[in-house]
Amino acid sequence: MTIRCRHPVPSPEAVGFTTREGLREAAAKYPHLRPCPKYGWDWLYRTACAKCRDRLEVKLEVMVKDGRTENTYAREGYPRRVP
Repeated sequence: MTIRCRHPVPSPEAVGFTTREGLREAAAKYPHLRPCPKYGWDWLYRTACAKCRDRLEVKLEVMVKDGRTENTYAREGYPRRVP
């Protein structure tokens, strides 16, 4: 089970980046942090998300595609992330 925020990031500029690629690189570099809308999109530890009322608990699904196993998130009730 993965915990995600109900509020999608409005733009990369809101969280301190000029491009989406920069935002993706930062998210990959610091997987234990996430931008939070309650604190003006400052980056907080994900442990704070577990206590938040706006959290979504997303189950991890395993999808078999062309003989390979891929992990994908359930799309039911899950807001779009910044691609």
